[in-house]
Amino acid sequence: MQTNVPRHRHVRGYKKRHRVLSVLIGMLTALTPTTATMAAGIQPSETSTTSPQPSQKQSPIPELEQQKLKEEVRKLKQENERTTGIAGWLALFGPALAVLVGIIGLVLTFWKQISENSNQNREFTRLRNAEMEERKNARIAEKREREADRQQRETESLRRFDENLAITMQNLGSGSEALQLNAAAALSALVRPRHDEFLPDLITVTIANLKIEHSPAMSKLLVTTLQRCLHRASQVDGCYQMLDGLLDLSRSTIPRINLEGIDLSQLRIDIAYASMKDSNFTNSSIPRALGYAAIADGSRFSNSNLTEARLNKISAEGAHFHRATLVSASLKEAKLKGAGFQQAKLQSAHFEGADLRGARFERANVNNAYFTGATLDSAAIESLRLSYNWQNAHFDQSVADRLRQRPA
Repeated sequence: MQTNVPRHRHVRGYKKRHRVLSVLIGMLTALTPTTATMAAGIQPSETSTTSPQPSQKQSPIPELEQQKLKEEVRKLKQENERTTGIAGWLALFGPALAVLVGIIGLVLTFWKQISENSNQNREFTRLRNAEMEERKNARIAEKREREADRQQRETESLRRFDENLAITMQNLGSGSEALQLNAAAALSALVRPRHDEFLPDLITVTIANLKIEHSPAMSKLLVTTLQRCLHRASQVDGCYQMLDGLLDLSRSTIPRINLEGIDLSQLRIDIAYASMKDSNFTNSSIPRALGYAAIADGSRFSNSNLTEARLNKISAEGAHFHRATLVSASLKEAKLKGAGFQQAKLQSAHFEGADLRGARFERANVNNAYFTGATLDSAAIESLRLSYNWQNAHFDQSVADRLRQRPA
């Protein structure tokens, strides 16, 4: 079994053996001619004989020593022959070649393993991509199916809505009060988020019926439907635009309607001649409202925004305008007996010819407000004295003199 010996060790051994061989040959040559000749590989002739001369002295090295030297020379020559030629080359470089072959084998094995792993990875990637593509296609198909189902449901819902609305409108115009009540209840039931796109139609139908005289029960159902529609419309983007910017409630009967907190600033509201007693507009925003001769007795407008509202000849006796904003509003010839304007913003407001008997103005800002021709009793005048900037307001001379007089 050959051991893996480095190449440089073989070379050094080869040179060392040659040096030893040369030294031994030199020693044999110096000792005896026969030993030197044998060490050089020359055989003595058969005819020649050597006989010791009487005059020569016997060699000091014993014959056993010479045999040992000869054996060493023979072994060195054999070793020299093994290290020369093809056999020697193989002996010298065999271990290195074995190592090289082993390395090449390892590299090929490793390369094969890498190739197999690469093929497996490619196959795994292909299968995974195919599975992902299949799932993607399944999701797309499922999404399309859901979309088709949704469109079908919407189409069916629209068809049913149109049918219900047509039946409801027909029953609202019926001569039977029972059918009218059922139709009003059905109209209110149509106010749902999935019918948001039809809110303008529902508002229009409801207002049209509120302008017709109905029984109190019928009016109550219609008012409830209208307030639900308006509250819902304030939460839906773009709904007011579909009403063309105008909410026409003129001459409608909407008592006790509750529009608290609603923002109708994007609409121009017309409540002229409307009957809306005891209604609730608290915290609402209805600037530039048109309310000529409307009836709003006992209604609540506290904290509401009525900037630049045109409420001439409105009847709002006992109405609450606490902390309301009525800047540049016009309430000329309005019936405001007992109305409360405490802490209201009344800058540049117009109350000319209004009935303000018993009205309250404590801590209201009446800067540049107009009260000429207005009917003011002692309670109203005393209340105005407790308002802000009344000195800059416009009064009849008699009222102004009474305001400047100190109370007794």
